[in-house]
Amino acid sequence: RQALRACSSAAAPEAYRALTLWLSRLEPASCHSTLLQLAQTSGNSELLDEVEGLQTAVAAGINSGWNGSRLGSLLREFRFSMTRQPGSRSKLPGLNPT
Repeated sequence: RQALRACSSAAAPEAYRALTLWLSRLEPASCHSTLLQLAQTSGNSELLDEVEGLQTAVAAGINSGWNGSRLGSLLREFRFSMTRQPGSRSKLPGLNPT
């Protein structure tokens, strides 16, 4: 939620920090070590464009006026799709196997 709130703000550096923290907690064994890597492997060109836009804003020192609402929406969709993929759930066995 913090990452999505940060995307809704107009502050690119804060959004980048929050998204980096979110990514580190996303999945301990995740193969995505950077936000750009996640976007590149997602297969979603819109997500890639938005992440590149965020990185450009951060590199240019743009502290306000950046619009991350679309990035937040795309990341929410990505996260939802991850929970719907087979094998994305915990590897722990069920509590009451039959």
